[in-house]
Amino acid sequence: MHRPSRARSALRSLSWLLLFSVLLIQPVRAALPTLESLTQQLDKLKPEDTSPETQALRETYQQTQSALDNLSQLRERSQQLNEQIAQLPDQLNQLRNTLSTPLPAPEDPVTATDTAESLDQRLTQRKAELVKLEQKRDQLSDAISRDDARMIDLRSQLTQLKQSTSPKPDLPDEGIAQVLRDARQVLSEAQQEEQTAKIQTLELELLALPGESELNQLKLSQTRREIEALSSQIEQLQNALLERRRSALEQSLAELAPGSSSLPAPLELLRQKNRNSNEQLSRLLRHIDSSQLRQRSLNSQLEQITQQSQLIQQQLELDIPQLSAELRQFSRQLTRPLDTSTSLNEINQLRLANLSGDREIFELEQLKNQLPDSVTALDDQYQSQYKSLLDNRRRLLEQLRQSRQQLINARSLILSTQQQINEQTQKARTLIEQHLLWLPTVEPLDRSWLSDLESGLGHLQDSWQQLGGAQPLFDRDRAFWPRLGTALSLLALSWVLTRYLRRHWERWHQQIGKVSQDRFSRTFKLLIAAPLVATPLPTLALLLQRALNASHPLHDTASLLLYALAAISFVYVCTLSWLRTPHGLLFAHLELPERLCRVLRREIRLLGWLTLPLLVGLFISDGLEQPDLLASGGRLLFLLLTLVLLRFWWVMWKINSEFNRLAESQSWWTDSRLWIGAMIAFNLVMFGLGIYGYLLSALFMMLILTLLIIEIALVFMLYRLGQRWLLIEERQLAFKQALERRAEQIAARNSPDEELPLPKEDYLDLKTISVQARTLNKVTAGALLVLLVWLTLGDFLPTLQILERIPLWSTYQSTANGELLRAITLSDLITGLIILGASLLAAYNLPGLLELLVLRHLNLSPGSGFAITTLLKYILILVGTMAGVSQFGLEWNKLQWLVAAMGVGLGFGLQEIVANFVSGLILLFEKPIRIGDTVTIGDVTGRVSQIQIRATTMIDWDRKEVVIPNKTFITERLINWSLTDSTTRIVLQVGVAYGSDTERVKALLVEIAKDNPHVLNDPEPDAYFRAFGASTLDFDLRVFVSRMEDRVPVTDGLNHTIDRRFREAGIEIAFPQLDVHFYPSTPDAAKPGNPPPGD
Repeated sequence: MHRPSRARSALRSLSWLLLFSVLLIQPVRAALPTLESLTQQLDKLKPEDTSPETQALRETYQQTQSALDNLSQLRERSQQLNEQIAQLPDQLNQLRNTLSTPLPAPEDPVTATDTAESLDQRLTQRKAELVKLEQKRDQLSDAISRDDARMIDLRSQLTQLKQSTSPKPDLPDEGIAQVLRDARQVLSEAQQEEQTAKIQTLELELLALPGESELNQLKLSQTRREIEALSSQIEQLQNALLERRRSALEQSLAELAPGSSSLPAPLELLRQKNRNSNEQLSRLLRHIDSSQLRQRSLNSQLEQITQQSQLIQQQLELDIPQLSAELRQFSRQLTRPLDTSTSLNEINQLRLANLSGDREIFELEQLKNQLPDSVTALDDQYQSQYKSLLDNRRRLLEQLRQSRQQLINARSLILSTQQQINEQTQKARTLIEQHLLWLPTVEPLDRSWLSDLESGLGHLQDSWQQLGGAQPLFDRDRAFWPRLGTALSLLALSWVLTRYLRRHWERWHQQIGKVSQDRFSRTFKLLIAAPLVATPLPTLALLLQRALNASHPLHDTASLLLYALAAISFVYVCTLSWLRTPHGLLFAHLELPERLCRVLRREIRLLGWLTLPLLVGLFISDGLEQPDLLASGGRLLFLLLTLVLLRFWWVMWKINSEFNRLAESQSWWTDSRLWIGAMIAFNLVMFGLGIYGYLLSALFMMLILTLLIIEIALVFMLYRLGQRWLLIEERQLAFKQALERRAEQIAARNSPDEELPLPKEDYLDLKTISVQARTLNKVTAGALLVLLVWLTLGDFLPTLQILERIPLWSTYQSTANGELLRAITLSDLITGLIILGASLLAAYNLPGLLELLVLRHLNLSPGSGFAITTLLKYILILVGTMAGVSQFGLEWNKLQWLVAAMGVGLGFGLQEIVANFVSGLILLFEKPIRIGDTVTIGDVTGRVSQIQIRATTMIDWDRKEVVIPNKTFITERLINWSLTDSTTRIVLQVGVAYGSDTERVKALLVEIAKDNPHVLNDPEPDAYFRAFGASTLDFDLRVFVSRMEDRVPVTDGLNHTIDRRFREAGIEIAFPQLDVHFYPSTPDAAKPGNPPPGD
C-alpha cells in the first residue's frame, strides 16, 4: 500500500523539479504585451496607410500576436500535462484495484418470466454495447502501438529545438522609427518565449508518456474483461431467446395437431399450410442457433489470426534470424480464403423469402375481408374456425419474417467476419511472404549433415506410416466419373489432332517459300496445335487437385505438386512439339538452326525427366514439416537440381554459335556466351545459397528466372511469327505487282502502235513498306517483352517504385470533388515520354504495315489508301500527344485557352501554312484530286504523284516535279482531266482555200477521224464549217479519246492524215494571202486633186 504513494510523491517531485529548472534557465525579461494591447495597436494603424514603414509595423504586430497566441496554448498544454502527471499515480492505482476485483454480476439477469420480445430488446442493447467496447479496445490497441513511434518523434523534436538557435532581435537601421524598433524587440522576445515553452511542453510529454502507456495497457485489460463478460451475457440471452421460441413453436405445433374429426377441404388445406410453416419456423430456429455457433467460431478464428499476426510482426521487428521455421509454420496454419459467396446467396434467398411472405400477408388480409365461396357455403362454426386459422397463419408468417430477419442479421455478421478473416489472412500472408523469402530456411551445412539425413529418413518413414492409416488423400465423390470423362475426351482430341498434323506437316514444309502455295495459316496451326496436344495431362492434374481431401495433412503439398506437374507438363510437351525436326514449327517455319533444335529437344526432354522427381521429393520433404529432413534430404535434392541445371547450361555453352545465328546483328550484347555464362554463374550462386540454408530464396529466384526465360522465348517466337507473316505478305504483294506489270507488257505487245502508259506512281514502294512493317514488328515485340518483365518483376523492383516518390512539380486537376493538387512525379514524366515516343514511332511506321496487311486487300480508288494512312498517322500523333501531355498534368480544359491563343497567333503569323494544312485535309476528305490524276492548275498540267499535308507534287509532261501548295488547289480554278471520266476532246482547226467544196471537206474530215483507231466512236467525231476567214474557209474537227496519253499521238496522226488525204483529193489547205499594189511616183501624181493612174 505504501509503494503507490511513494511513486506518486516521486512523480510529483520530479515534475515540480523539471518546472523549476525550466524557470531557472529563462533570462529575466520585461513582461510581454497582452493580445488585447496588440489588437489595439493594430487598430490604431490606418488601413489606407500603405507606406513601407507602416506595412512593416503591421506585419510585426501580427507575427507577435501569432507568437503570443501559440505561447498561450503551449502554457495551457503544459498545465494540462502537469495535472495529468500528478493524477497518473492515482489513476494507475485505481485501475490496478479494479482489475484485482471481479466484475459485478449483471443487473438484469435472465428469468423465467422474461418474454421473447424483452429478451430480443435486451440482446440488441447488449450487442450495441459490445460494438462500443470493441471500438474502444481497438482504439486503445492503436494508441499503445503508436506510443513507441511517438516517443521517438518527441525526442527528435526536442533535440532539434534544443540544437536550434534562439531567434535574436532584428536590430533595425538608425533611420527606422523607434516604434518599429520596439515592436521588433517585443517580437523577438515573444518568439524566444514560444520556443522555451515548446521545449518545456515536449519534456513534460516525454515525462507523461510512459505513465500514459501503462494506463492504456490497464484500460485495455479492463476493456477485454468487460468484453468477455458482455459476450457471456449475450450468449445467455441468445440461449434464452431460442428456448422461448422453441417453447412457442412446440405450443403452436400442439395446437395445429390433427384432430380426430375431419375438417372440410378448405380448412384442412389451411391447417396443413400452417403445419408446414411451423416446421419451416423450426428449421429457421435451428439455423439461427447454428449461425450463432458459427459466428462464435469465426470470431475466435479471427482473434487468433490477429493475435498471431501481431506477434509475428513484433518478432520481425526484433530481426530474429531463426524465425523462418516459425513463419512457415504460421503460413501453413493460415486458412485458405473463405468462400463468402455461399453466405451472400443465402442472405439474398432469405430476403426474397421475406418479400414473398409480405405478399402472402397482404393476400391474407384480403382473404379475411372476403372469404372464398367454398368457405361461405359452410356453416358459421366452420367459418369462425377458418378465420381463426387465418389469424394463426398470419401470426406464423410474421414469426417467420422475424426469424428470417434474425437469420439474415446472423448471416450478415458471418459474412462480415469471413471478409475480415480473408482480409487479415491476406495481410498475414503478404507480411510473411515479404520477410520469409529473405530468411534462411534451414541452418547452414555442417558436419552433422549425415546424422540429420539419417534422422530425417527415420522421420520420413514414421510420417509415411502415420499417413498410411489416415484418411484418404482423394475424396471419392460423384464427380469422379465426369472428371475422368473430361480427361479421356481431351486425350482423344489430342490423338486426333496429332494424326492430322502427321498427315500434313511434311507437305506444309515443302510448300514454304512458294508464293502461290505458302500460307501463314499453316504456321498458326502448328503454333496452336502444341498447346491443344499438351492439354490432357495438365487438365488431369488440375482435376485431381480439385478432388483432394481438404482435411488430409498433405493436402497443401499435394496441391503444390499437382500444380507444378500441370505447369511443367504443359511447357514440356509444347516445347518438344515446337522443336520437332524436320517439320516442326521452329525449324521448318521460323528458320531456327537444325542443330539447335535437335540439341534443345534432347536436353529439355532429359531435363524434364530429371527435375520432376527432384521437385517432388523436395516438396514432400518440405510438406512433412520435419526440419532435419528438409535440412538434409531436402537440401540434397535442391543441390542435385542446381547441378542438373548447370549441366543443361554447360551443353548450351557448347553450341553457343547456333544461338549467335539467331541475332540479326552481331555486337557484344548479342553474344550468347555472355548470357549463358550468366546463367551458369547464377546456378553456382544458387548452389551456394543452398549450402548456406536459403532454400526458399533460391527456389523463388530460380522460378522467377524460369518465367523470364519462358517469356523471352515466347516473345521471340511471336517476333519470328510476325516476320514470317510479313514475309509472306511481301512476297504476295510483289507477286501481284509482277503480274500487273506482266499484263501491261502483254497488252503493249498486242497493241504495238499504242504508247506505253507511264509507270504507276505508288505511295510507298515495296522496300519502304517492308522496312516500316519490320520496324513495327520489332518495336511491338520489345514492348511486349518489357510489359511481361514488368508484370513479373514489378513487385520486386523497389528502384522503379521510387520513381513514383520523386515529385517534380504540382498541378491542380479537376475531379468530382473539385480541384485537387496532384504531384507530377518522375514516373509520370517517363510514362509521358514513352507514350509520345511510341505514338510517333507508330505514326511514321504504320502506313507500311497498313498497306501490306489491310489496304492491298481492299478495292480502293486511287489515292484513297494514301488518304486513310495519312489521316490515321495524324490522328495517332494527335492522340499520342494529348495522352502524353496529360501525364505531365496538362488537362484539355486548361490547354484550350492556350490553344485558342495559339490559334489567333497562327492565324496572323502562320496564315499560309495553316491554310495549306487545312487545304490538305480538304483534299484528303473530298478527294477532288487523287494520286495518278491528270490535272491543270494555272499554267501547269501534269499527273499528281504525291499529296502531302502541306503541298502536292505534280509531274508535268517534261518530267519535272512541280510542288504546288494545297491552298492553290482549293482557291484557284482546277481542271481534273480524269476525276470521274478520262475521256477528253481534241479540236483540230483546218483552213481550206476559197472555192473548195465544203461538203466534201466536211465528209473527208469525218472519214479521216473514224479511220483513226484511237478516236472513240462514242461520242462520234464531228466536223463543222465554222467561219469565213480572211483567206480561208475555217473548219473544226472534234474527236474524243479515252486517255490523256492519247491526245498528242492522235493529234499528230490526224494532222498527217489530213495533209495526205487533202492533197490526194485536190483540196488546197490555204494559208493567209496579202495583195500588194505598187504605184509609180510622178510629178503630176503628186499634185493634189489628180486621180491615181488607172482610174
